[in-house]
Amino acid sequence: MWALFVKCVLIGLTVLALGGGRPVAAADPSCEAPAVAAARGAFKSAYDAGRFADAGAMLREVMNACGGPSGGLSTATLGAIANDLALALHRAGDDRACLDVLLDYDLAQSTPGARLAALPPALQRAMRFNWNLCVPACAGGPSAFDATCASVAAATQTAKMVGGFREAACPLAKDTTAVALPDGSCLALLPSRKPFDYATAQEESARDICPIPALISRRDGQTRTTKLETPARSFLLSPEHCCAPVRLGVDASGRIAATPDDNPPEGCLFGHRTAVMQDIFQLEGGRLRLVRQLSAPWFPQ
Repeated sequence: MWALFVKCVLIGLTVLALGGGRPVAAADPSCEAPAVAAARGAFKSAYDAGRFADAGAMLREVMNACGGPSGGLSTATLGAIANDLALALHRAGDDRACLDVLLDYDLAQSTPGARLAALPPALQRAMRFNWNLCVPACAGGPSAFDATCASVAAATQTAKMVGGFREAACPLAKDTTAVALPDGSCLALLPSRKPFDYATAQEESARDICPIPALISRRDGQTRTTKLETPARSFLLSPEHCCAPVRLGVDASGRIAATPDDNPPEGCLFGHRTAVMQDIFQLEGGRLRLVRQLSAPWFPQ
């Protein structure tokens, strides 16, 4: 059974992983094909002997020396080395390091991104298998100082974002954040009633220090601005998130998506990047209704 498992996940050691992508001349002699082949052979010997930490250290040296554009490794070879290193780290009991190695391949997404799609299908499957072996290490959620699990959480949340929204410039509000709606009006975020001051933000009403949504329309030759109420649980009303720049998008049905310009955003009060944000609204009868929220924002107790 173990032999079958190794055959399935240690795909990086197969000849298949040596193909794909055109290698370039390596500047470092240790990145030349014979040296890399020797390092991978030594890795296999150590791995087969159960010396997983030693095996991982061997491939880590190859990754550090040859992983960049000047390393001369083909796309598939580099992917195979990353996959083998991740598995060795898992077998050595360091699942966070395993995830850290695999993060660049966007394995939280159900549809392969460009970097994963460039690899042979068998290697893609092996990487997903190894990702799923290691990802339970972050099941409890990231701590404030756990960069790897924070990145895993962000990748997982990003994969769940709803697509189909586009940023449509609003001709009626050129100097503020706004998006043009299908009926010719615009949804805008007007400046807050009071300036945001992190030292006093928790003592203020969020509706005073957070941006104000407004519907801007033009009728009878006049531009009219109607202020709207932000739905109570939106991140646009959270003092931890509402000071950050926001992007607005609209889809074909007229739904509006709000996302921080930098996502996950740096917290306005505590400085942590805790979650990816996306709030989706429907404009109904002159009111904004929150119809979907990716992550719950922080609010004062």
